[in-house]
Amino acid sequence: MLDSVLQKRPVGWLDFFPRGVKDESYKGYTFITPKYAIWYTEGIAILFKKNTIMNWDGASSLKGKRIVSVRKTGHLRELDMYKEELSSEIEQAHESPTHEGALQMVMTDRMDVYISSIEFMKGAIQAQQEAFNDEEYHIEFLGKPKKFYPLFQQTERGKQLADVFDKGMQQLYQSGQLHIWYEESLYATLENIDPTLMEQ
Repeated sequence: MLDSVLQKRPVGWLDFFPRGVKDESYKGYTFITPKYAIWYTEGIAILFKKNTIMNWDGASSLKGKRIVSVRKTGHLRELDMYKEELSSEIEQAHESPTHEGALQMVMTDRMDVYISSIEFMKGAIQAQQEAFNDEEYHIEFLGKPKKFYPLFQQTERGKQLADVFDKGMQQLYQSGQLHIWYEESLYATLENIDPTLMEQ
């Protein structure tokens, strides 16, 4: 995503990019990362029926399984590091136009596994809450939790803006406004607030 933004606008034109990871670089150019993340996530989740995968053993448990993800999200790319072992599963994976549709495909046994960011997955489950029985399903995660930050330019102005951002995040957290915004968002919960803010 960063690559597509910077192809349209040269480095130096923008003050910050809103969704990067710590210590990210672009063609040798590094960025200033503030102390606090704008978004914390447990990451990419795998949902399946308990009788489909009896004992989860990481990505190898997806061997022979029918996978569904959502079109244009890029969530399926999380399996790229396993493509030697899961090449046919990845090639044959189905892409649904919506998260609710992807979840329904697993609920009706048309697919075995739904892969998505946990936030979108929770939204899909909420939308299907009357038909979705928690006890029938299991959710596992690929990889580790991630934090996303605004990435600022490596300039004096970039340092100043990163400091302003950190102070603003502290104030928003302490005032309770950050909680209100995250709770009001359709695909966010208080779990998406950077845990580092709670350590103040």
